[in-house]
Amino acid sequence: MKIFKGILLVVLLCGIGLFAYSYYRFGQDHQEALAVLESSSILASTEAGPVEYIMKGNEGPIVLFLHGMPGGYDQAPDNLPGYRLLAPSRPGYLRTPLELGETPAEQAELYAALLDSLGIEHVIVLGVSGGGPSALEFAANFPERTNALIMMEAISQRFPNNGEMSSLMTSDYLYWSMFKILLGTQGVEGMASMQIPNQEQREDVLANPQKSQRFENLLWSVWPGSLRETGWVNDLHQVNILSTPPTVSIPTLIIHGSEDSTVPVEHSIQLAEQIPNAMLHVIDGASHLMPLTHEREVRDLMTEFLSRNLN
Repeated sequence: MKIFKGILLVVLLCGIGLFAYSYYRFGQDHQEALAVLESSSILASTEAGPVEYIMKGNEGPIVLFLHGMPGGYDQAPDNLPGYRLLAPSRPGYLRTPLELGETPAEQAELYAALLDSLGIEHVIVLGVSGGGPSALEFAANFPERTNALIMMEAISQRFPNNGEMSSLMTSDYLYWSMFKILLGTQGVEGMASMQIPNQEQREDVLANPQKSQRFENLLWSVWPGSLRETGWVNDLHQVNILSTPPTVSIPTLIIHGSEDSTVPVEHSIQLAEQIPNAMLHVIDGASHLMPLTHEREVRDLMTEFLSRNLN
């Protein structure tokens, strides 16, 4: 009897799994998400090759947003009032081929080619998390095109890692099904409890519909892993062999959270010592979701810094 029950349970679980996979493989939800991801961006034809990007905003100075890892153009914030936001997918992510730039220095060259193709002379560079190394290289190698540099919770020092990737993250189906199940059973609140440990910060995000939606969008911005895996593997290798950051001479603002468990705050503390006259601001109690949980403070810091250095 026990054996029969065990077989019945296995058959039931297999049936549920097969149904879920069929829904994922052939359902409109999955296909529409992929279609939106591709149709929402532009593929620029540069001298170096095709570069995927989006542009947000209609007026003001241009901010070159360099996303983290894993990521893509879809990790760009919704808006930066008073500025235009140029957000490319870095090499290896989504539709930008890895061969166009494996090292941070090569990626900086690619950003310059993108600017050339769009007729853009100068930018403010904003490097976030894993976008930090190439942001530093662009500011160092193209100072005449960089009005200012902002490093936000960014990797800037050698970042040892074993290079391993979670099978859950690299399986499009497993990641999709996990999120669908968790969002369906626990809602955004349940996901926030795992990602935002500070209760006050979590309640602030959940109480604001726009922040809550941005949080959910951020969770989805690593899916599908199959379109980001090449860039992620390369990034893990590149940050593992980083040398001393290049010499940067332009105005620099460095922002980091004191409770960041993803990129240690020591990265920014060291970087502030390596860049002459760099401004360092450590936000007490902030995690790696600082741009979301401390949005106003981050925006005020950036606005003040740019108003002083762009005039």
